[in-house]
Amino acid sequence: MKHRVINTLLYLKKHHGDYTWTYREIGEYCGGETETVIRICNQLKHAGVLQKESRHWKIVNEQKLIAMQNEH
Repeated sequence: MKHRVINTLLYLKKHHGDYTWTYREIGEYCGGETETVIRICNQLKHAGVLQKESRHWKIVNEQKLIAMQNEH
């Protein structure tokens, strides 16, 4: 699921970067539960990849996120 969330975050930033996506919308897009998306995004936040802004997110280290995407 982490891989799908990361792929979704990268896709949404690339194709819809001006829209502020909620965790619920990310979950609906990637087929995951909102709670799971929140948990994964919190892990990414602690890894220094995401920054939480209210109920929304912002990618602060895209290169590290891409590297995490390629980990299995």
